[in-house]
Amino acid sequence: MSLLQFIIDFCGDVIRNHESKLYKSYAVDKRVDLTKAEFKEYITIFIFGYINAIYFSLIRKDNPQLVKKFEAMKKIHKHSMCCLLELTRQILVVLYDCLPRCKLDIKSYETYMNSVTLCLNIIKGICFKHFSKVPSFQHQCEEIDFDQCDPNQPLFDLAIVPK
Repeated sequence: MSLLQFIIDFCGDVIRNHESKLYKSYAVDKRVDLTKAEFKEYITIFIFGYINAIYFSLIRKDNPQLVKKFEAMKKIHKHSMCCLLELTRQILVVLYDCLPRCKLDIKSYETYMNSVTLCLNIIKGICFKHFSKVPSFQHQCEEIDFDQCDPNQPLFDLAIVPK
């Protein structure tokens, strides 16, 4: 499996898990219509928070499953962990941006998750074609020593996102 496919699949799983939690938190009591595009800002905050949480876990090595997943990604291609996090962030943004919320079926949890999976499978194929031509997956990068990183200082700052 290529690094790109590995990251896309990982991001798809992250989005499915997040959407599952969204449905269980908001759609059950009809507080929020999950088919509306009003989530863009919330999703941006989620992505930055999630990537920073991964970063902290990789430094602290407190989530063995996550560490193992990123070590496997690193083994496929010699990108640094920070570079892998940036590539993951980019793909999460693209996948989430392209998720057609208006096509999500909110009748039940099962129909919602089936529609999320169906949409993601289509988007993941398009994303693979797009990113396979992007040079950021082809470069060699230098390793940043995570032992020198502050596990309390986020890698990504939300303030850099334009409004």
